[in-house]
Formats: sequence, C-alpha cells, structure tokens
Amino acid sequence: MGYYAITVLVLYRHDIHTLSKDLGSSVTSFNITGLKLEENTNYYTVVQAYNLAGLHTTEVSDGFMLDLQSPTTGIVHDGFVMTDIHATSSMQSVRSFWHGFSDLESGIKNYEYCVSLNDGMCDVDALHDVGIATRKEYTAAKPFGQGSIVRAGVRASDGSGHVSEIVFSNGIVVDVTPPARVKFDLCEDNIIADFSFEHFPETNETYCHNISNNDWLISERTCIRTLNSNMAEQGRTNILLQGSVSQSLSVENYGRYRLTFYTSTIPSEGQVLSAHEGYIDVGNERYIFLLYVRSNTGSYEWQKHTFFFLLQANDTNLSIGTVKRSTAFAVDNVVFQLYKHSVTEPAESFSHINAHTVFVHDWSSIYAEWIFIDEETEIVEYLWAIGTVQGGTQLQAFTSVGRRTFANAYSLHFEHNSNVHVTVVAINAAVLRTKSYSSPVIIDLTPPTFRYVHDGPDKDMDIDYQKDMEVVTHWDVFDLESDIEECHWAIGTSKGDTSIQTFLNVDINSRNAYKKLSTVPDVSIFSTIRCKNKAGLTSIEYSDGVKILKDAPSVNEVILELMTTSATQFQPRSMYHGNSSEIKFRWTGFRRNEGINSYIVSNFAMS
Repeated sequence: MGYYAITVLVLYRHDIHTLSKDLGSSVTSFNITGLKLEENTNYYTVVQAYNLAGLHTTEVSDGFMLDLQSPTTGIVHDGFVMTDIHATSSMQSVRSFWHGFSDLESGIKNYEYCVSLNDGMCDVDALHDVGIATRKEYTAAKPFGQGSIVRAGVRASDGSGHVSEIVFSNGIVVDVTPPARVKFDLCEDNIIADFSFEHFPETNETYCHNISNNDWLISERTCIRTLNSNMAEQGRTNILLQGSVSQSLSVENYGRYRLTFYTSTIPSEGQVLSAHEGYIDVGNERYIFLLYVRSNTGSYEWQKHTFFFLLQANDTNLSIGTVKRSTAFAVDNVVFQLYKHSVTEPAESFSHINAHTVFVHDWSSIYAEWIFIDEETEIVEYLWAIGTVQGGTQLQAFTSVGRRTFANAYSLHFEHNSNVHVTVVAINAAVLRTKSYSSPVIIDLTPPTFRYVHDGPDKDMDIDYQKDMEVVTHWDVFDLESDIEECHWAIGTSKGDTSIQTFLNVDINSRNAYKKLSTVPDVSIFSTIRCKNKAGLTSIEYSDGVKILKDAPSVNEVILELMTTSATQFQPRSMYHGNSSEIKFRWTGFRRNEGINSYIVSNFAMS
C-alpha cells in the first residue's frame, strides 16, 4: 500500500474539498478541521487508496448532515385516536397518542413519556424512554380521584442527541359518575312586554310599518293585522303575521330560559291538509316549527310551541316569523321565562321529563323537554325514544338530538285513551349514561265535555232575569281521560262576546265565577266558559243569557178589563154583573222583555 487521499464532497453543489497532503498507509482515521459546513446539506467522504504502482480504489461514505436544531414539538392527545378525548371513566388507566414531532436534519431517534397531575410536572410517572412508539397506555398504582385532570407529557430526541421541549396534553378528566337528573322548578316572571299583543291598536286594519309606542318591531316586507275577538288564546287580541316581528329582551341573569308561544293557521275554506313552517330566532339560534292546516276550519286551532335557550346576562333579540313570504299565521301569548331546576336523588328515574302532546286536525305530535347536569364533564349527546310502554321504542327508536334539551316528533299515530312514554338517555364526555323516563302521557283525542252553563246563584237552576248587579255563573265540565287543566270565563252581550269582560282564568275546582257590574246593559248578558284539558284540547260553552232588571214592570200601557158573568143562561147587560159568587177579569200591556215571571192578584172588597 502506498498512501490515502481524502475528499469531502457535496454532491448537489458539485463542490469538492481535497486534503493537501497524503496520508500514510498505516492511518485508518482522520479529523478534518476548518470546514465551513451548512445545515440541511448532505456531505459525503471519499477515500482513495493508492498502491506503489499508482493504481487506486475509491470508497464513498453514506453521508452526514450538520444538525444544530432540537426536534420540532408536536401534539399530544388523550386517548388512542386523532380526536382528543376530554374524559374517562377509568380511575387508573390513561391512554395517550401523539403526532407531529419532527426533525428534518437527523430525524427522531426516540420519545420519552411521562404522566402528570400538575401541569408542567411529571409527578405521577417520570420521563422514560418509549422508543419510537406514538401511543402509550399507563396504568397507575393508585386510583386517580374523581374529577382529577390527568395529563400526558412527551418529548422527542433526534439522531444528533438534541432533545425537544416537553409537550403536555390538555388533560383528561376522571369521571366515574353518570349525568345527574334534574327536576323542573317554578319559572320566573315573563320578560316579554305586551306578550298577548293587547297594546296593539284595536282595529282590524293591516299594518306594514312600525307602530309608534309599541314594544314589538315590524320587520321590513312584513304585514300584520290585529284581531280583537273571543278566539284569542290569551286576552282579547292576537295578531295575524306575514313576515316577522321582533322584540329586544333584557336578560338580567345567566341561565336556562324557556320560550313558549301559540300559533294557529288562519281559518279558511280554500286550504288543503298540509303543514306550514314558521321560525323563531333568539340571539344567533334559529329553530323551525310546523303549523298544521286543514280546510273548512271555522275557528282558530291554537298550537303550543316550546324552546329552550342557555343565555348570558345580556341584551338579546327575539324574532318570530313565517318561513315563506306567501304564508301567514296567527300568534298569541308569547312567554319567555328563566327556568330554575334542582338535582334529584340518583335512584329517582321518573318524572324528570316534561312531555305533552299536540292534536290539531288530523295531525299528532309529541313534545318533550328535560335537564341533566354533570359537574365534572359536559354532556355531549342526548338520545330520546317514544314507546307505548316504559322504555319502549314502538313509536320512535332512540334518536340523537345532539346537545339540545328538547325535541319534537311530528306526524305520529296515537290511539285514543292509550299511554305514551318518553325515554331520554344522557351521555357525558366519559361515555357514562343516565336514563330517565317521563310519566305516562295519556292520549286524549277528545276535548272536555260540558254538562251545563247556568246563569244565577243556584248551580242547579238557570235564570233568565235578575235584579242583582252581580253576575254569577255556574258550570259543570269534565274530561274522563286527561282531566281539566284550566278554564277561562268571559262576559259579553252575545254568545262568545267578551266586550264586558275578557277571558279570565278561574278556579277549575270551584266551577263558578262572579263579577259585580257598575252599569246595566240594555240587553241580556251571556257567559262564555272556555276549558282546556291536559292534552291541550279546548271546548267552549255558553250560557243562554240573563237580563238585569232594575225597575218594576211598567203599567203605562196596561189595560185591566172586568169580564161580566151570569148565573143563568142569559148574558147580562154591559156594566151589570149577574153572578154573586165569582168575577172574571183580564189584563194586557205588560212587556215580556221586562222579565215577568208571575202575576199576583190582590184580594179586594165589594160594596
């Protein structure tokens, strides 16, 4: 062997650096100094061995690269999937998955893994080498406490020995308790101003612009008509809406708010069986609701709608409108209330779901609302089902509604006097489930039945005239299936009229009502009783009227005539009386509309 020649070669630049001297044949290693190496560049060493005859052999190394940077950090997830898991029901096992760590120069050589209960500290399991694995399951020697937040930490080392910073996951919450059921409590006061549109002008005119000094704003391209009639759901007034109306609400307290309102399609003979759509907006949330339509309807069929919203203490806007510009419907009794609730015992699994049915024309639907809470983790999904037995799915299989706490099912077929059960399953982030059931909902397809509506103080007798200024009404109403939920009483000068008194809520158990009048109308007074059962169906019944009389019957036009009689077959002459034992007389001229009930004939003496 003669000598060696060493060359440092950068291939992509065709740049060659050659040593200025030859090395002896006994040398097998050599350090090269003074080179100006660059990062992200591959370098190769070329060695040529020459013999004494001048012949040579060339060998090239596999190359090297200058690496002065630590590995780039990635992301650490809780769980074994790309989607980060926020909770676990295991108190000892923690799973972690990481990706995104990189080193362009020398590559990732290995990872180190640790477990922490305090962010930034590997206080549960110290850093230890896990090779090039990108997932790890750790089992703790002692169980983690309920509500503990466990974090996994990972750092990477590259081929040059550089180490990255430790990256921790955002933590996984230990939750071994399922969601808790919540009972509904009383609501706060309604925050809607003019909730039944009583402050609108009392006319049947159509308005396509804002009304001054009114709490509701009429949107552009919107027309409304106010109606003053006994068919209003609340009070005396409702509106017909084509477009949308809105109101700004001042929400003073953070919490869960319930919105209820009533709609009805406009009675018409030209409509066919169909469904119209309306919408409500609260803040940035919008929901669509259906209205059922049938032809040849002579009255309003009010349909109740309920929605829930979780609101901050701030001003928000409420809008109610028609989805299509060509449709219109009636709106009344808009109520927006803060809803309070209380946590129940874990063993209680009934009566936490409020459910009611809506029957309009040939359509049937069921509505349900519920509340669950979870103090450690959030509730990620609700499933609900409808059946004819507790927990059953005969009418609807378990269906997800996301995180909504209410749901509607439309176009269902119910059998009269049967029971319907709603089941709700709440799933938290730890995939723990709680199931709750509604009380049986009795399907009642018939409205309440009236036995009578009587005028007068005696419930067993109806009167047509009275002298007292106090109007008293008695009635008897029943519903064998779902019982009576509420009754309202109104007074007017004809059946269904509310000009003397609008509908007032009355005690359903007393079944009587009274009102002292200040003036006496010239015509009869009629009472209208409107009762609704717990299935939402309404019946209306009227009294036959009572007239108040303050004066005695007038005698100005009365004629009293003595009729001559005879004790024989011969008629007596005029002005003569031929019977010593009896007399006859007759009278006319008393007015029937003055309520004459009977006549009293006084005794008199003859001389």
